[in-house]
Amino acid sequence: MKKQITFVFIPLFLHFLIPSSLHSQSPQGIPYQAVMRNADGSVMASSAVNMTFMIHDGTANGTVVYQESHALTSNAQGLVSCVVGNGVVSQGNFININWGSGAKFLHVMMGTTDLGTQQMLSVPYALYADELPSRVSAEGDTLWVGNEFVIVPGISAANSSYLYAQGIGVMDIDGNFYPSFIINGQEWMQKNLAVSKYRNGDPIPTGLDDATWSVTTIGAYAIYNNEIANNTLYGKLYNWYAVNDSRGLCPTGWHVPSDTEWNIFIANLGGDEVAGGKMKAITGWNSPNTGGTNESGFTGHAGGERSAYSSYVNMGNAGDWWSGTDFFEYNLNNSTFPWFIELYSYDSVVNVLNLAKNNGLSVRCLKDSEIAPIQGCTDGAACNFMANANQDDGSCLYQNATCDDGNVNTINDVINVSCQCAGTVLAIGQDYQGGKIAYIFQPGENGYVSGEIHGIIVSNADVANTFRWACTVTDVPGASGNGVGAGLQNTMDIVNGVTACETAALAAYGFTLNGFNDWVLPSISELSVIYENRSFFGTFPNVWYWSSTEVNAYFAYRFGFSDSNTLQMGASTFGKESFSGVRPVRYF
Repeated sequence: MKKQITFVFIPLFLHFLIPSSLHSQSPQGIPYQAVMRNADGSVMASSAVNMTFMIHDGTANGTVVYQESHALTSNAQGLVSCVVGNGVVSQGNFININWGSGAKFLHVMMGTTDLGTQQMLSVPYALYADELPSRVSAEGDTLWVGNEFVIVPGISAANSSYLYAQGIGVMDIDGNFYPSFIINGQEWMQKNLAVSKYRNGDPIPTGLDDATWSVTTIGAYAIYNNEIANNTLYGKLYNWYAVNDSRGLCPTGWHVPSDTEWNIFIANLGGDEVAGGKMKAITGWNSPNTGGTNESGFTGHAGGERSAYSSYVNMGNAGDWWSGTDFFEYNLNNSTFPWFIELYSYDSVVNVLNLAKNNGLSVRCLKDSEIAPIQGCTDGAACNFMANANQDDGSCLYQNATCDDGNVNTINDVINVSCQCAGTVLAIGQDYQGGKIAYIFQPGENGYVSGEIHGIIVSNADVANTFRWACTVTDVPGASGNGVGAGLQNTMDIVNGVTACETAALAAYGFTLNGFNDWVLPSISELSVIYENRSFFGTFPNVWYWSSTEVNAYFAYRFGFSDSNTLQMGASTFGKESFSGVRPVRYF
């Protein structure tokens, strides 16, 4: 699930190296460190690395206002270090960057490999706190109170594709109630944690000023901008020491999800490229809130964070949630950097990153694994996904996947938009088994079976060259069948009765097309119905085609296919030693 080739510690600048007094000033350099890894996850130890840094203005794809490169060598642990602003400059001037003019984005490349672009969170943003208007959606299925909403299922198609089942919720030690949702056996809180005490009742420290917040190694929380309305909307912002405190941050029976549990959740939503949009609430984000559908039920809001050495940043632009998993020590101030996930307004991606422990992020709690096995489809990409299933039973169905609907009268069976296996009923003109369906047998005809669809398939091409019906004047016993379905017996009688030359029947009998080799020469009635339905098959050459129906020792029937006056169309008799075309048929 970790999609980064390198683990980039951009937070060195973004979260704790820049004092708050410098937020609107031009930093003289951005300390940057990263652990470089190969695609298989192994550390790139003692390796030469060429890094390029670009700073975009306004958006991730905005104008590049600055670009520089560094030739670096990783240490034995794969760590590289540099200062952005002190490299070989190829564009712009670092000291002239207007940091206060709007958002800035740091774009990092290793050689020709694009390692991604991340918003620089130290750039100041206008902070806001929404009022709490209430409204009902136009469809009548959603009640909004500020940025929170409740969906009434089944009223409109707008909420029919949600992937989750509603849980029973949980109350914390302060009496705050959290609705919950279940997806693939995981039951998650549907709101950010807002508790002020540990599970045992001990208070969690709060009210720390920036200086104290930046150095504390005990659990603490803050409320964004110290505004109580933000606690209601977004919950509290906890440092990781509170997350990891043995007294327990989450209610009894719940815990802060591990990195692995987050990754399972992300995988259930289709992977990190699309899961972010499914996790984001429909409102509570700055524009454009790309992909924000809340299909997962997570209802993630852009609650921002409290940076380690600065004030509150990024409300409306990003939402960040701790994991309970620490990251390996890499000898920077003897610190470790736990995993967290981050969502942005401008894309649908889930970013799985690392961050210093004295940053304040949101927390979601996950119910302990005590759910009884529930069998069903656990793949979120399947159309019959069962949100509360925690044991896959192999029943997953995927739209447009091939299947067998058990109906002998259908073809091209696939899973349809209703998640049902259904095929197309056999009909004249359809491509099927080597050619096109030319005729459907009717009651009383040879080959008809009640309750099933059977008929004649005509090949899409003539047999090359023309052929005689017989080598000389000869009577072929049994080859006089003229009805629909008679072509097979006629053909066999001719093939077995006339062996001195290559006949039209033999040419059809030896014909192979699209993997099928059981073709025959059609009877005169079969040629007639093919002609009647010819609009389904495209054009036919203006030629006569032999039938397999004998008239007598001298003559056999043939049929003229023509839409012009150059050739008389219809059935006629013709001398068996004459040459005509062959259009084979087969039966299904």
